[in-house]
Amino acid sequence: PDGSIIEMKSGAEITVDFGGPLRRVALKRGEAHFQVAHQSRPFVVTAGNVEFRAVGTGFCVQLAGAQVELLVTEGRVAVEKPARSSPTGDLPDPAVSSTTTILATVAAGNRVVVGLAGDFSGPILAPTIIPLEEMAERLAWRAPKLEFTETPLAEAVALMNQHNRVKLVIEDADLGKLLVSGLFRVDRTEAFVRLLEANFNVRSVQSGQTTHLRRKR
Repeated sequence: PDGSIIEMKSGAEITVDFGGPLRRVALKRGEAHFQVAHQSRPFVVTAGNVEFRAVGTGFCVQLAGAQVELLVTEGRVAVEKPARSSPTGDLPDPAVSSTTTILATVAAGNRVVVGLAGDFSGPILAPTIIPLEEMAERLAWRAPKLEFTETPLAEAVALMNQHNRVKLVIEDADLGKLLVSGLFRVDRTEAFVRLLEANFNVRSVQSGQTTHLRRKR
């Protein structure tokens, strides 16, 4: 209801409660990415006996076995241990004190893993920097995919351009009639262009935020 977006990987399960002073989500299992709309009320995700608190940011939480993993894609997220937590992973009772212990503050581009079996009396794992390429691979399940079956290249390019800042431009009219097939991630424009170059006698020229596609002469 606040405009935040939750993307759930297949098999994930959540419960939501936006009725109190906090915007609360409980991740019961699996993995989900949270793009949090800016608002004065904090946005808190509970996974096992750990909480992740943000006001406006983007982050991914994965609950797997005896540990929970946080990947921060935007902003900063506080990792907290509530004073009392539900052993079932449900949302905490709002009547219970909201006192928490901050375990770490994680910035964008970093990862932290917390074991759920610990009593949190000692230090937890420090956040580690995740290379952009590895972050993209870890979150590949979020990327939309386009499937083409004997689709004219002009139509395929128009669809790819809807999802990317780098735009593809077809410079030869006859090239736009080329039929392409395959399943492509919309965030992998370069891979799409390499396929055209390797199999369809196409040459690409990069100019700022535009990739020009031409027939090889």
